[in-house]
Amino acid sequence: MICQEARRIGGTTVWCHNGGGMEAPVGVALGHVDAFNVGDGLDADYERYYALLNCGFRLPTSSGTDWWIYDHNRVFVQAPGTFTYESWISGLRAGRTFVSNGPLIEFTVNGQGPGATLQVTEPLKIRASALSRVPFERLEIVHDGEVIAQQTAIGQRLATIEHEVPVERGGWIAARVSGNARTYAGFRVYAHSSPVYLRVAGTPFRRASAAGAFIDEIEDSKRFIRKSYKFASQSDLALALSRFDAGRDSFIRLVSEGS
Repeated sequence: MICQEARRIGGTTVWCHNGGGMEAPVGVALGHVDAFNVGDGLDADYERYYALLNCGFRLPTSSGTDWWIYDHNRVFVQAPGTFTYESWISGLRAGRTFVSNGPLIEFTVNGQGPGATLQVTEPLKIRASALSRVPFERLEIVHDGEVIAQQTAIGQRLATIEHEVPVERGGWIAARVSGNARTYAGFRVYAHSSPVYLRVAGTPFRRASAAGAFIDEIEDSKRFIRKSYKFASQSDLALALSRFDAGRDSFIRLVSEGS
């Protein structure tokens, strides 16, 4: 409800802490979340982020330091033209972003960068590079949550990928830096772009299995709320549960549309 109110008054909402909290899938399903943090104060974690992307949501990646002072997560936003607060926020909402605790990445698919939507009629031409002030292990290309190409870093500071891949159905594709190398603060070195979204005529871009898992999760959350939470009134409880019902119904529709 807070995310909904923030957006109503013109705010930008970013879900923090790697998708923690029972309301995360509900907020995303109801269109109340503008971006999704994958690592603030923690090692990056993509499981819930990828699951939401596989449901077909456009969901830019974001991050932040939480309470850390240095050597930690940042979101980088492409803001064409004159740099202003408004252009930066617009770029964040549009998904022209990558997040990182060190490596800087560039990523295009058929010449289009993060946040773009491509109508795919031929194999994808993917270009990605990563340059880092701290050593890292490898650069990877991720398609619908699966690694489809990777390159070990040269001298642990630079990696590039040029890859061509056919795509038979809609989905998403992104670039990331992965491995077990550590920052000076002891966290895994990482970077991750927002996706490029893929549309293939006559095919779904959603995965019914991903949406179905969130239906089960929301029902579990409702049972936990009824059992463990205390509300000032029954009407407050009913209002909270109605939000979860609305989110569940959104995922039910996605199941019927996906495959």
